[in-house]
Amino acid sequence: MSGQLTAAASAEPAGSSRSRSRLAPALIALAVLVVAAAATLGVLLKGNATQTPSELGQQRAGMVLLSSELLAVEHPVAVEMAAARAVWPQIAHGLPAHPSRRLARELAAASASALAVPLPPIVNLVQELAGPAPRLARGFHNFMLLTQRGFGQLSEDAEAIARGPGPAAAFARANANLYIASIYDGTFTISLLGEKVLHTYERLGAEPEFGSALTAKRVERIEAAYSPQADELVPHDVEALSGQQ
Repeated sequence: MSGQLTAAASAEPAGSSRSRSRLAPALIALAVLVVAAAATLGVLLKGNATQTPSELGQQRAGMVLLSSELLAVEHPVAVEMAAARAVWPQIAHGLPAHPSRRLARELAAASASALAVPLPPIVNLVQELAGPAPRLARGFHNFMLLTQRGFGQLSEDAEAIARGPGPAAAFARANANLYIASIYDGTFTISLLGEKVLHTYERLGAEPEFGSALTAKRVERIEAAYSPQADELVPHDVEALSGQQ
């Protein structure tokens, strides 16, 4: 038997050892990827297992507060988005060479509606809250800042351009695209907020853990109010705007 094994070994093609040496690094790399993927999956599956009940309770409390305040500003945000959607097709690719009076009125209305959205109190508590709620609250605050500044400045730019040539009009036209892009960025941020709230709610145990403090129906309402269907601006090909100076 040992002679047969020796003969079989000696009959192995000469290049096979080189093939194995070339395959070895690839197999090692594959093994590393598999181990890394398994580790990542383990973290995802463990999820809340690494957190104490107290920590999870604090995170749920933050989400209850955030959700309540998002629902409280649902109507003014919807009013702002209606005004934004009304004017957006006229400015999506830049201010017209000669802004009309109608455009000036619509920009002023969008600016006023953006300023009318009240600041949720949770924004002032982000340093005191734990978990994902502060991050989501900052996203809402960014939406407010970007759209308020964007529509406010753009409204002033349209008026400056309408008054005729001059330094003010030239400055306004040079910066208008930045404000248009900021409006889009703000509304894009809020269009993803509902989905993020839903995913966080589910990760923290959903209704079985939140109970009546935050029901699935209320989360579904948030998901619908802060979604691409409710807040997306069309057309939305504005990537080049910030570079068109």
